Amino acid sequence: MNLLHKAEIEQSINNIPSGIVDILTKTAQELHINKIAIVGGLVRDLIISKIHNTVNPKLNDIDLLIEGETDKFFNLLVKKLGNEKVKVIRNNIDYKTIELQLLGIKVDIASARTEIYSTPGSNPDVTSSSLKKDLYRRDFSINSIALELIEDKLIDPFSGIEAIKKKKLEFLHPKSVLEDPTRIIRAARYSARLNFEVSSNSLNQIKNTLDSNPWGVNTTEWDNEKSPPALASRLGMELNLLLNNEPWVAALKLLQSWGALSLINLDIQKDNSWQERITLSQDFNLQPLTILLSNSQDPIPVAKRLGLSKIQEIILSESCNLNQLFNNLSSSEEYFSWSASRWSNMIEANCKRADSVAILICKKHILSHYLLHWHTKWRFIKSPISGKDLIDNGWETGPKIGKELERLRLEKIDNEHPLDEFIKNPQST
Repeated sequence: MNLLHKAEIEQSINNIPSGIVDILTKTAQELHINKIAIVGGLVRDLIISKIHNTVNPKLNDIDLLIEGETDKFFNLLVKKLGNEKVKVIRNNIDYKTIELQLLGIKVDIASARTEIYSTPGSNPDVTSSSLKKDLYRRDFSINSIALELIEDKLIDPFSGIEAIKKKKLEFLHPKSVLEDPTRIIRAARYSARLNFEVSSNSLNQIKNTLDSNPWGVNTTEWDNEKSPPALASRLGMELNLLLNNEPWVAALKLLQSWGALSLINLDIQKDNSWQERITLSQDFNLQPLTILLSNSQDPIPVAKRLGLSKIQEIILSESCNLNQLFNNLSSSEEYFSWSASRWSNMIEANCKRADSVAILICKKHILSHYLLHWHTKWRFIKSPISGKDLIDNGWETGPKIGKELERLRLEKIDNEHPLDEFIKNPQST
């Protein structure tokens, strides 16, 4: 008896467009495509809900696999439904995939393919193949289950259903991690999200491959001659997914226990304060990956490798500079007599972005009291009068007006926020 039928897709998922499964199936048949299947997370999660009696999953997207050409499939969909209902998001010719907005939902269509990795961690070479061979290139057995739509049957060549019953994560073959170390991050993501245990064989594969370091990445600086150029950015994408969409505490704890945070940087692997920092950073709307990297001795090269934006690089750079400045300052008692305006002047002279200050607050720098007051209060205070008011009172236009407005602003900061002893001496708290 088949555990899952295609009719149940629309019956079980509330936000799926009615008739979409039939449209996809008939489109394939009109093109004489022998195999068309829904694969990946949707099939996996529906089977999990059945076996373990959990709530039906929400639809994020449909991963569709065909033994045919994606462009021909897309063109026929447009002909049948029109341009308003079928829109291309991205077409990746090299990987034989096309990402669509179809009837208001995201559908990823891929031609069945095999992937060959010429070197560990590199982008694979792709050739057309069969549905069953395509399933072999996937990460875990639970993700290699396909619901073939024409024959309406499950294809499970690697016992993914049995793994779901046992709540196990199992890599498909002995070179899974060697070929693509981002699968380690996905192992942590799925384990945390699904509450599945990584099998002993897969865990051994993770640890043994990390120890052998075939990608040249688990050192303080990457071996640029040995490391595949695209690997770091793929790691960055996986980490962003983990930190923004998954139970990140459990996932990062797993990665650290496996020694896998060394894929990012050894400083991060040894860091024991990331959970507190990232939790605090949520109050400041900081990028989680940026705050994770902030405890690296030199986070800028790491940020560049992982593909963080230029703005995030600047934030990290300013934070490092400000941290050094505050470290030097904290070794003296000079700052005890400083006013709020002097603190504001010093911070603003060395930092252009509030997020850079927020990073030091989250790192609980010994002088973070002052940083927090600047971030939440002092920086929002403005001069009590405007430049127009000064001109109306006889001031000539020019830089002197700006200096006067800043003087008035700083004066107002001191009047409204005199520093009491608790703020002046944070070392006593």
